[in-house]
Amino acid sequence: MNSLCVKAVGVLLLGCASLCPMLGAISDKPAKESIAFPKDDSVLDLRRDFAAKGDGVADDTEALQRALEASCRSKGKQSKVLFIPNGLYRVSRTLVVKPSVGPWVYGESRDDVVIRLTDGITDTNVTAVLRTHPLEKGKTSADWFMRNFRNLTIDVGNNPGVDGIRWYGNNTSILKNIRVIGRGKIGINSGFLDQSGPNLVQDAVIEGFETGILSQWIWGQTLSRITIRNCRSNGVVVCANAVGIEDLTVENTPVAIRNEVPNNWGHWGGMLRLCLQL
Repeated sequence: MNSLCVKAVGVLLLGCASLCPMLGAISDKPAKESIAFPKDDSVLDLRRDFAAKGDGVADDTEALQRALEASCRSKGKQSKVLFIPNGLYRVSRTLVVKPSVGPWVYGESRDDVVIRLTDGITDTNVTAVLRTHPLEKGKTSADWFMRNFRNLTIDVGNNPGVDGIRWYGNNTSILKNIRVIGRGKIGINSGFLDQSGPNLVQDAVIEGFETGILSQWIWGQTLSRITIRNCRSNGVVVCANAVGIEDLTVENTPVAIRNEVPNNWGHWGGMLRLCLQL
């Protein structure tokens, strides 16, 4: 088994790395969290308000899509919290966050709230289980704020060409206490569209993809307390971006960290400072 356990701090700029012994042990991963919200007009419940089943059989795509949009701030409406009770929510196409502010999504517990893509999807428009920008490609701006997803699992199923999350968010945007699993292409793809970031991915477990995390062409990103396992090629790939990494564990993956310079443009490369536990 190939394994890397590091504390990485700093930014990636020129394609070089400096290593030093780590002072102290890597912090423990957070304990399993179970949350609840009071019944209130500011809180939406996926089952109660959108008739999602969460039984692993019914197709909950439409319910989830409507709930995501209702949680966002748009068209003069205030944003709301979207609470997802424990359950297995099957989807058959990509869930897309379309408004520019929000949503605020909280699962009841990380391992027991699962959004799972149906196996064997053939529709080429399905590129991820979840995409947090309305566009797949083209020109955009850095004005997509406050994306928040916490305490849930994204399961790409058996779809080798599909990403878990196509992650896009500026400022105060965070993925926290999440799992991204399945046989897919990229667990968290932060490089499908430029001008994303700065944003935070924290307390994340990613398992079973070609690449765990891709971070490229964005305005900076922080990866904190990340575990990547059983990826077929790479743990973390950084390209033309400034990334701070702390508490990173990569297991059973051929390349733990790949730092790429696009098109031989040295000014778009990266510098990585790692503190290794020896």
